[in-house]
Order: sequence, then C-alpha cells, then structure tokens
Amino acid sequence: MRLKYTVIKYSGFKLGNDLEPDKIEAVMASDGKRESSRFIIKAQLPSNISAFVSREGEMKDVEYVEVKIGKKQIKVRRKGKLIPSGELSVSCDPNGERAPVRAINIEFRDYKDGFTDRGTVWVEPGEPSWMYFVLHGEVLGQPGLVETITKEAESAVENQLLSRFA
Repeated sequence: MRLKYTVIKYSGFKLGNDLEPDKIEAVMASDGKRESSRFIIKAQLPSNISAFVSREGEMKDVEYVEVKIGKKQIKVRRKGKLIPSGELSVSCDPNGERAPVRAINIEFRDYKDGFTDRGTVWVEPGEPSWMYFVLHGEVLGQPGLVETITKEAESAVENQLLSRFA
C-alpha cells in the first residue's frame, strides 16, 4: 500500500498535501522546530470502509465489531477494557444495539510513546475512509524518525485491518 499524506497543524492549518512518507518531515520542520507542536498526519485509504458495533446477549454486554469493505464483511469481538482479548478496538456511541463506529483504533507503538499520541493510528470509516495519527514536535529532533513512524502506522493499518479483506 502506497499512500499520499497530508500534514495538518493541530490548530487545523494544512501545511502540505499529497506527500510521500519521506517528505513529511521537511514539511513539519518548515513550520519551525517547536517541541510543543503537534501535527496530524492523514491519508485517504484505497477502500471505503463501513463499521458498526453490535451489542448482543441478554444484557447487551457482548460487543462485536462488524467491518465491511466492498462485498467482504468480518465480525469480530470488540477489544476494550472489559475484553482485552478482543480483536478490534473502536470508538463509538456507548448506547444502542447497533452503533456506527467513529474510529477504529489501531495500536502501533507503545501507549506512552513520546513521539505519537497514545501510539495509535485511527481509521475513520466512510466514503472515503481515512487513517490518521498525531506526531509531537519532539520527533523532529531525530532525523528519519517521521518516515519510520509513518511507515509503521501504514503497516499497522494494512496488517491489522485491511489484510483481513485481501
């Protein structure tokens, strides 16, 4: 998967668009090397994704994530605090038997990683679908790390989500 990225300051100002992973760092640095800066790195995915959480059981306490790409669909246990062994972590409305997923939360680095926001890449279902993650300005102090993290995030989306539909 070869994606093109958009770099957005956390304030919402777009710094660059249609970027290869090896060009992101220069665009971030052009904003000034401030450690307090945060940047959203975002890319459109090649597939449209729809996703819902379905709640089953007598108490509606058994949660599944249903994800559909094209004509293929999967249904897996939702991963969360109560069921850490589930397969996918998602953000959605906490109420109702069937709730649309706002984001699929894919861990790709340590939660306390100092360069990213929670070591997570988020996938937003929709037409089109997007992936994004947040980089902290400290990452600019280590040349090449922006590209490495970007490729790690892309790989995590491919391996933990998209490959299920190949």
